[in-house]
Amino acid sequence: MRLTALIILLTVSLHSQNRKADSLFRVLKTPKEDTNRVNRLNALAWELMYANPDTSILLSTQALLLAEKLSFQVGIGKANHEIGWFNYIKGNYTKAFEYNFKALAIWEKAEKETSTTYSTHDILHFKSKTLANLGSIYLTQAKYPKALEYYFRAEKIFEARKSKDDIAITLSSIGAVYYSQTNYPKAIDYYSQALKLFKELGNKNYIAMQLGNMGIVYYELSYYSRSRKSEHDSLLALSLAYYSQALKTDVELGNKTAAASVLDNMGNIYAEQAEVKTDKTESDLLFDKALDHHFKSLKMCEELEDANGIAISLGHIGTLYVKTKKFKEAEKYLTKSLTLYYSIGDLGGISGFEKIYSLLDSSRGNYLGSLEHYKKYIAARDSILNGENIKKQTEQEMQYTFDKQQVADSIKNAEQIKHQNQIHDQEIKEQRTYTYGGIIGFILMIIVAGVSFRAYKQKQKANEVISLQKKMVEEKQKEILDSIRYAKRIQQSLLPSAKYIERKLKR
Repeated sequence: MRLTALIILLTVSLHSQNRKADSLFRVLKTPKEDTNRVNRLNALAWELMYANPDTSILLSTQALLLAEKLSFQVGIGKANHEIGWFNYIKGNYTKAFEYNFKALAIWEKAEKETSTTYSTHDILHFKSKTLANLGSIYLTQAKYPKALEYYFRAEKIFEARKSKDDIAITLSSIGAVYYSQTNYPKAIDYYSQALKLFKELGNKNYIAMQLGNMGIVYYELSYYSRSRKSEHDSLLALSLAYYSQALKTDVELGNKTAAASVLDNMGNIYAEQAEVKTDKTESDLLFDKALDHHFKSLKMCEELEDANGIAISLGHIGTLYVKTKKFKEAEKYLTKSLTLYYSIGDLGGISGFEKIYSLLDSSRGNYLGSLEHYKKYIAARDSILNGENIKKQTEQEMQYTFDKQQVADSIKNAEQIKHQNQIHDQEIKEQRTYTYGGIIGFILMIIVAGVSFRAYKQKQKANEVISLQKKMVEEKQKEILDSIRYAKRIQQSLLPSAKYIERKLKR
């Protein structure tokens, strides 16, 4: 249910995505190579990822090359982040790890720099998204401790940024990790927290998905309590209650694929309730209810041309007819189901319903047929196990190669950082020398200025003294000259004039 709901959320937005993709294609027709083009290439790749992940990888690779050419670090980080996610969608986990770790390295470096044109808030946003991606990849690989580590790191940043939608999605993902570990109480706790936040945000798509998640957890819990009738019944009732709410929301939103999946799951719960009922009438009513839900699911899947959904519903209808001993109808639906599963190569479906077909033949006395179908069940099951073992071995080998490369990259990065630090230290030493020289020069300049000022003041004072002395001399000279002139006047007044003496001599 969890995976189906996620697929539906993506499918619902495809029409709006197509419209947005068309507008981005038009914008990209301009040949200008700048950071805007990088951003638009990444945006277009993101819009197309579920419709055509290969095209998305191609577009983001173009964005990466252009961003590297422009030394546009954020563009490089986003392109690596997206290429990693697109490879995750395709199931190429080695490349998904590789590109996401490259993106993470860029965000962590950008965090420490103050020269970036993006704010710390934006960098943390990109970093938290990449951390969440890594958590999802680890979850898919069943590396649950690592998945939790990265989800919790992302969650811490989302909490600090108060990003409710991201917090809710991450809480749901953490719940999925605990569900996969069969730690159902923890799964319920985190799914409940996510559901509460999605209700606050009013996001009905995610509300429906969380309700379905809660339904499947309670259904799983009921399996372990079959010996405790009261508890078993309560858990099944809770599961049905959550599924009913999910169905109502999916129908309201027009999410037919999700609604078909919920109807099928509800049919399984009614069948489970029917099996434990001791009263035949109640049991028959519940079997009828289960059958009704499976047929409704089948109809929706046929309208959607969903081959996998059709095969599942057909198989469940056939199983119900086996349980109610309607062998002819059971054979009809199980045959249709298995024919579809063989055509699409679904070993899980083949294994499950070949086993049911073996039970059908055994119930009607066809032991040879029962043995043949049982052999097919064993063959499909062994193929799954062998495939899983090969897959795990391949993943381990790829992880070893990836870890080895990471160590090499880490050493290389450490050497680069060491070299950069040495250059930085040298620059600091040179700067310190320049600074000290400047300070000493400034002090000497102040001393010289002080000495010059003092000499100037002393000279000014000496000039004042000389001016005063000069004035005094001038005043003394004036006094002497005045005295001489005065004496001369007196002398002139006492002596007779030459004319006076000449007159007297004539007489």
